[in-house]
Parts: sequence; C-alpha cells; structure tokens
Amino acid sequence: MRRKHTIELHSFMDRSFKDKKKVKRQASPNINLYSISPFVLLDPTICLMGIGLVSVALLEKFFEQQGNYDVAEALHTGVNIAIPCVAFGFIWRLMIAVSGAFL
Repeated sequence: MRRKHTIELHSFMDRSFKDKKKVKRQASPNINLYSISPFVLLDPTICLMGIGLVSVALLEKFFEQQGNYDVAEALHTGVNIAIPCVAFGFIWRLMIAVSGAFL
C-alpha cells in the first residue's frame, strides 16, 4: 500500500514541496580538560609489571594443574603480600619525588 502525501497547489506549482528542509545542528564546544596519550600505557615499567603479574598467575595455575597445591598456595600468599607492598612503596616513592623531601 502506497503512502499518500497531500500538498498545496502553490507548493506544487513552484516545486517547493520537493525541497527538504535542512536542519542545522548547533556546534557543541569540545572541552578537553585532560589530554592523556594512550602511548603512556606502553611505558616499559607498566608493561613489565603487567607481564610479571600475568606470568605469576599462569605459574600459579600451572602448579595447581600439576597437583602441587602447596607450592601454588605459597606463591599465592607471597603475591598477596608483595603486590600491596610494592604498590604502597611506589606511591611513597612518587610522593617523595614530587614533594622533593628526603627521608
């Protein structure tokens, strides 16, 4: 079934019914408060930390599959202690470096 369209005679005679009205979009301002490059994540330190965490997780899973549950549990306990210590140490070192204080 075709759709019917009713137009006025004046619009038909000057062919203005074929013209579609273009709606102008208002430009929105682009506000960028922080510009962070994605290449920052390719820093060697961050990549090495990520590779280290993934390798420890894979090693732990390997020990569990082999049946060495005690070794896997010891590795898990060590990682659960080491990661927060390293993170707090990194934050502490960053605070000292930024403030310029020497301890």
